[in-house]
Amino acid sequence: MGKSILILRGSTEIVKALKDLDRRTRNKVIRKWLPDAATIMQQEASRNAPRRTGFLSDNIDIEVQTTKVLIGPSAPAFYGMFQEFGTSRFPARPWLGPAFKNNSDAVLKRLEG
Repeated sequence: MGKSILILRGSTEIVKALKDLDRRTRNKVIRKWLPDAATIMQQEASRNAPRRTGFLSDNIDIEVQTTKVLIGPSAPAFYGMFQEFGTSRFPARPWLGPAFKNNSDAVLKRLEG
């Protein structure tokens, strides 16, 4: 992914659960389980993405960093940010935020199980 990554802060439960772990365990969980759990959000974001050509919905990436997982449009689909937040000329049509909000419980269950 390029500079067009959208960063959404986690739900309170997910963030608290991760903060309660020691650093080594937390990093292990993030590297092993969060990418799998993030797939849930990626799939819904793909379903929610505005479709004119389908390019945006086909180009939603997951990027694993040392202590976090980022979900957002790939660099060529940078315009997904404009769809999500709107511009001075174009109203917002959120697709990534709702995917996150609607699936945080499922992600938490995947992390627990």
